[in-house]
Amino acid sequence: MVAYSGINGVPCNANAQLLTTILRDRWNFTGMAFSDNGGVVDLYDDQHYAKNLTDASALALNAGLDQV
Repeated sequence: MVAYSGINGVPCNANAQLLTTILRDRWNFTGMAFSDNGGVVDLYDDQHYAKNLTDASALALNAGLDQV
């Protein structure tokens, strides 16, 4: 489960470096990465990182999140 927090200004739910580069490529993680309840919505509502809810979903999925 991905954290609500962020690293270097990028929320964990939208962080490709964390979800893809480190978790999958470097650590060879083959399981599922999924958001906590409301984690993707928070990209828009609370963290103001996404333009809208559709953008929030796209950011999370493109970063490597398996389930929103």
